[in-house]
Amino acid sequence: GGEDSISSITDIPSFPRVNKFTLVRQPIQYLHDTDPNPRTLRRHTKIVQMWLGLLVGASFALAFLIDQVKGLGDVAKRQVSKAAGFCCSPEETVMFQTYCNLNGEQMKRIKRFTSWKWGWRMFSSWASVAKVKEDYFNSNCRTAQSETVIMQRPVQQTRNGENVMTRDAEVSVFTIRIMEHLITKTKELLSTGKFKKRNGGPGKMSSEHKAKIVVKLSGDAGGGSTKLNANLCNVANPQGQEHQLVCGEFSGIKDTNENLHRAFFYEGSTTKADMENVLQRRVLVLTMRLGRKQDQLQVIAVVNTGDDHNESEPSPLPSYTKGKQTTTVTTETSDENDMGIGALDVAKVADYKVVADGNKFVGVSFFDTEDECLATVKFREPLDKVGDNQISIWQYMVIGALSADMEFFSILTGHQGASATWPCIYNLAKLSDVKKMWEGTGALPSFIARTADNIRQSWQEYKTRYCDKDPSERTSAARAHVTKNHSHSIAMEPCCYFPMDSVIPAVMHVRLGVARSLLDFDFDFYGKVAELAKDGNHDESRHAIEETIQHLEIYLEELDFAQADVLESLEGRDKQEQSLLDRMGAARKVAEAESLAQETREKWRVILEGLEREYEILVHGDADETQDDKLLKKQMLEQSCMVKNTIDELQRIHKKYSCFSQVIIVETLKKFNVDLQVYFNGVIIGPHCMILAENAEKIQQHLYDEMMKKVKEPSLREAMKKYRDKMVTIYKIWYELCKIMMSTKEQDDAAIQKFEDNIKELRRQIHNLIVVDPPLSGDKNPLKLPTKLKWFTLLSDVLVNTLKLWRCIGDVAEESIESFHPRRNKMSKRYCQVRGKRRNELIMKALQFESASWIIESKLCVTP
Repeated sequence: GGEDSISSITDIPSFPRVNKFTLVRQPIQYLHDTDPNPRTLRRHTKIVQMWLGLLVGASFALAFLIDQVKGLGDVAKRQVSKAAGFCCSPEETVMFQTYCNLNGEQMKRIKRFTSWKWGWRMFSSWASVAKVKEDYFNSNCRTAQSETVIMQRPVQQTRNGENVMTRDAEVSVFTIRIMEHLITKTKELLSTGKFKKRNGGPGKMSSEHKAKIVVKLSGDAGGGSTKLNANLCNVANPQGQEHQLVCGEFSGIKDTNENLHRAFFYEGSTTKADMENVLQRRVLVLTMRLGRKQDQLQVIAVVNTGDDHNESEPSPLPSYTKGKQTTTVTTETSDENDMGIGALDVAKVADYKVVADGNKFVGVSFFDTEDECLATVKFREPLDKVGDNQISIWQYMVIGALSADMEFFSILTGHQGASATWPCIYNLAKLSDVKKMWEGTGALPSFIARTADNIRQSWQEYKTRYCDKDPSERTSAARAHVTKNHSHSIAMEPCCYFPMDSVIPAVMHVRLGVARSLLDFDFDFYGKVAELAKDGNHDESRHAIEETIQHLEIYLEELDFAQADVLESLEGRDKQEQSLLDRMGAARKVAEAESLAQETREKWRVILEGLEREYEILVHGDADETQDDKLLKKQMLEQSCMVKNTIDELQRIHKKYSCFSQVIIVETLKKFNVDLQVYFNGVIIGPHCMILAENAEKIQQHLYDEMMKKVKEPSLREAMKKYRDKMVTIYKIWYELCKIMMSTKEQDDAAIQKFEDNIKELRRQIHNLIVVDPPLSGDKNPLKLPTKLKWFTLLSDVLVNTLKLWRCIGDVAEESIESFHPRRNKMSKRYCQVRGKRRNELIMKALQFESASWIIESKLCVTP
């Protein structure tokens, strides 16, 4: 039932409760006081008695009805509840459970409560609920499988620069085919009218293509698990969690290159094949509509296996002409073809026809020029022949976008990471080139782009020059030489190969890194101003703390020397004691030897007694001195620890006295909703980057005003004014860049050119702030030019070229996979009582089920 049914249940009066009747007592008292006429009083009394009788009778009748319902069987209870509108269908029960994020045990408690309170079941049985979920999963996730894989757990030790794998671990890996997600989601969007055309992206469309389908494949490790997700970007909200579909997941182990190979990218893996086919633009989606209103729809996917495939301009199938003859099933189909997925050489296809089987259409057959059937791809569900059977078939070109952070992409391609000689994963740029990115004010730095071919060639170079060598030759120096001069920092086998124009730079991580650097400018500059400022008591306190720290460091150094002397003395005593024990043992053996003469043995017994007396004096006669030495050693260790802790605490206090600017900055950021916890670990996350950029002018002005209250020196006040003006200009440019990077709308040529100009201007302004005209000159200047790889990604031509190709990068960026981590962990709490492989299966099924269109619609309806 709905809200009306629930409210009617809660408003049912029971017989013992008579507080509602007090509403009629006030008029009686009022009439009695103001109208002394007894006839009027009797008339009102009769009316009240009549209503009281009706209410009491209704209460008895309702109580009797409830008792009768309680005495009925389950079937009768169900019928009575349904007739009264108090019973939810299995689908409504599922929607209630999903919306309230409840597990099965919590739903059972609610069911028991409703049964005890009102005598009927408000929700459907759990068998019917489970059947609804299972039917959906079997219909939309037929390729789902969960298997146990032996993976390698790395430790921190390294050998020749490589991780040492110490032991194997059994890990549960869950996978669903990317192609199945593509088919089911395309059908859902087209049938509901929510499909949104998109023009950008690589791959030139021909006249036979109706539109592009953009599939974003994203991967990341976080929240204790590694995930591969897919979602279609042809929607109004491409970054929404309702469009995230899991293609692969494993948890509890590091996402190393080796483990990714074992989980998803082994030889013969469908995940690897689907990922390469989508990213290489080999996939075509065919949609068949049937009927005069074209209201019946089925979708199949065709993979082009031809060797002459052109990634820049994929070949389409011939156009379908309405009114073609249908055909019957002429060839056997594989299990894959039964799921709506087919593989054939598109260049050989001359014609294709709809396959009829009785009164149903079951698939599509493809024929060559000699009318030989190349393949038959069946629909996932057959279509009924209705009316005049008007058939329309359209084909869509599928383009893939690979979105991941820099670390995951490095693992995927076998790259060594951001600290390598060739640190950039998008271009062939050396570390020295990254440090030169601030030079010049003209065009953005441009380098040779990495491609699938040169990545494959780099891996072959590394394999030949290092992996295939004799183990004695595989040294750390040899490995460094190969990665530096031959393999361009590729040191592991790539998980799969794909065109680099399908790779989306880590836009979100670029925003986070740049925003953190701009914030560091504030901390560094105002911290230096606070250090240079003369602030009375604070200045004296700083000098006193500095002198105390200096004295304590000298004392700590003396303690270290004295402790070394005591240790040396104790070690010498231990050596002397061991020497005496050795001599005593040798003398005892000689004195007890029966082969020697009695006189000789007596002589060695005398020597043994002398050694024993010497040992007794060393150990026991001088015991007090030994204990004092050990006590002294213990005291010195304690004093060293205390002095070190005192120095650390004084340094913390010194930083507090010398950096009052830090308190001002933190309070200012909190005032403008940039919380301290957000960048406590050194990284700004979420919408705080945009908040920081949007309110930058107010933040900088507030910082300036608060610092002016503390700093009185004219030169420092002038420097702060200069810094404020420059940072306001920098933040304005940065805000415009952020809006383009986060936008999900396609950009025109003018907007893209403005984006490129803003990057150049940002580089010029920061170079001017730090190098050309710094607010604090000379040794006083605390600002340094950033040399992080995220800055290099922004200031090189990577982002600009990606925006020119895709026309929009906000909808294909990595935000959705980053937001998926807390969603998955929240779902895992439902099944905290389950362990192992079964728990992983339940979590993945629940995540897939929450992406169902009717579940999403129900959430939108009840969400205010």
